[in-house]
Amino acid sequence: MNPAGHGRPARCDLVRQVTDRERENYEKDGAAILTRVIPLDWVEYMSAAVDRLLERSDQSSQNYADEGQPRFFAQAFPWLADDAFQAWALLGPLKQIALQVMPGVKHLNFFYDQIFVKEPGGATATPFALAELAGGTSTISGSCSRPGVWP
Repeated sequence: MNPAGHGRPARCDLVRQVTDRERENYEKDGAAILTRVIPLDWVEYMSAAVDRLLERSDQSSQNYADEGQPRFFAQAFPWLADDAFQAWALLGPLKQIALQVMPGVKHLNFFYDQIFVKEPGGATATPFALAELAGGTSTISGSCSRPGVWP
């Protein structure tokens, strides 16, 4: 594990607030695409954490791609391998986003953490229900946390 808090962003303020339209989309569809909400320092911090997971994948990680193809990486419970994922879930901006898209909620629980990285150029079909981003960029989906309650 990396040292607790090493390089972790000091603040977790959102770049902008969730719009009424985004909240309506969430209420209607159960999901919403939020762009330019997460502060860049958190994006960079978590990008480095993902890179560390990819460099030192272990027995609990999976690659759904065929040999020689761009990876489609999956790792359950990444918080066990790198403290950044725990910091992201418990100290990062996710709580603010959740409270904005679900304004009546008084209590939030994190249940499960898993990460998926589908590298650009990969042709491997997604073998499960996972929303993918258009445009050929890497897709990372999943919550990043450990089971527990947000403070």
